[in-house]
Amino acid sequence: MKKLTAAFISVMLAVICALSFTACNDKPDDKGETIECTGITFRATGYDEGKTWYLERGKTVTVVGTVAPANATVRELEWESDNDDITVEKSDTNKAKVTAYDYGKAKITVKCGKYETEIAVECVAAIKPTEIVVASPAMTVPVSERSLLDYAFVPENTTDKRLSFTVQAIGDASEDAVSVIEENGNYYVQVSALAEVGCQYVLNLSSVADSKVKAGINLTVGAQDVDEMTLRTDKITLSVNDPMYRVTASFKPDTTSYKQVDYTSDNPEVCGVDAIGTLTPLKAGTANITVTNSHKTSLKCVLEVTVTEDESEYVTRLIKKSDVDALQAVDYSIMDFEFDKVAFKAWNKVLSEDSNSASHISDAGWAMWLVGFDTYDDDGVNGGDANAAVYCKVNVPAAAKRMQYVFRAHPTPNDNAKFKILAIDGDYNVTDCTDGWRVTNNTVDMYFDIDVEKFAGTAVTFVVLQDQISNKAAGNYLKVSLMFRRCLFDTDTSERWINDEDYNILNLGN
Repeated sequence: MKKLTAAFISVMLAVICALSFTACNDKPDDKGETIECTGITFRATGYDEGKTWYLERGKTVTVVGTVAPANATVRELEWESDNDDITVEKSDTNKAKVTAYDYGKAKITVKCGKYETEIAVECVAAIKPTEIVVASPAMTVPVSERSLLDYAFVPENTTDKRLSFTVQAIGDASEDAVSVIEENGNYYVQVSALAEVGCQYVLNLSSVADSKVKAGINLTVGAQDVDEMTLRTDKITLSVNDPMYRVTASFKPDTTSYKQVDYTSDNPEVCGVDAIGTLTPLKAGTANITVTNSHKTSLKCVLEVTVTEDESEYVTRLIKKSDVDALQAVDYSIMDFEFDKVAFKAWNKVLSEDSNSASHISDAGWAMWLVGFDTYDDDGVNGGDANAAVYCKVNVPAAAKRMQYVFRAHPTPNDNAKFKILAIDGDYNVTDCTDGWRVTNNTVDMYFDIDVEKFAGTAVTFVVLQDQISNKAAGNYLKVSLMFRRCLFDTDTSERWINDEDYNILNLGN
């Protein structure tokens, strides 16, 4: 009886294990359904889909199988060769290594669930190419995109189909903007976001097996199309007393070459709009601002603007009274962001409504990193177009007379940024402590002292505004990063107050 019971238990365990194994391999979808494989495509060096794969004797090549459909739940591939001289060894769920030990032919059978297919392989002596034939002597690849290289070796059964490449920039084209990448036996031309539309290159292809076998392709950088355009909101309310507000669109892809838009107002007597999206609220009412992509006019967005004659909520650009009221005043004689992360968190962050997707304010480890920029920079005209700001309410020590701020531009040669420091008192009066916009001095640490004697013994909200520096003639809007390192009052006893004009915290020199 015990033997019978033990046998029954063994059978049941075997059945359970078998069912578990089957369930694991089938991997049902969320609905409990098993989706079978209906096709497999292969990628490997020297392999052309549907043709005999010629392998040089002694070579080992990895082949990758891609299962269709993409949502198939059965995806495990099993491999088998009918010739011991041409072996196949599974190396991953969808990969295997094929080794040609001796001359001959083999049929490699690949199974995925109920689906089965074959790869014809022939082991041959090295067959060198005599020619590389490109499908076209010229090609255009858009900015931030890549394109498959279309070429063929002569003879077709060349065993070593590897290529080497050189990219020759023509004229003022950037040498680093174009590259060739290899992926699963295929070669792609990659054009980076740094490439300029219309720039030209010569792409030289050479056989690795025989460097004398060459071909060339003339490459032109094309414009990247725009697929989608959106606004951050579709409704806003402005007061006629508000500071500047600018409508800015976002695009997909973000690297599209077509970010130019046109603005129109259906009620300009209530709210006008200029060529770069700056709104001018004139009187109470409603106006619809239509934003149309200049290249693809079918892409349109509408912003409904309600204008009131109420007192403005803004104390200054980007900062509202409610923002100031919500702050809890802190007691610090020094805020050093490299060593004091609590002080770092006391500063609030805000980006302008027209800053683009690359803008951010973050912890750089040793400083607060303000990076804000947009497409249409006004270089401080009409009150300044602050792109990013940080602000903090501080109890100014009763004995304080001066306050010092330390900045550094992003540590790249000739990379500058503009900054402005404001002080907002308890009655929302704003003092421009820097007397307009100032500019950081390349990569050198820069300190700036402000007078705070009139604020002594009171709670004051200090605001650091950042704005980009642009060279409109060169189309350069990249000099934007401001590294806010620390601030302190002259009452601080840490001996970190700077008096030396040549002082450099990081000792990088001038």
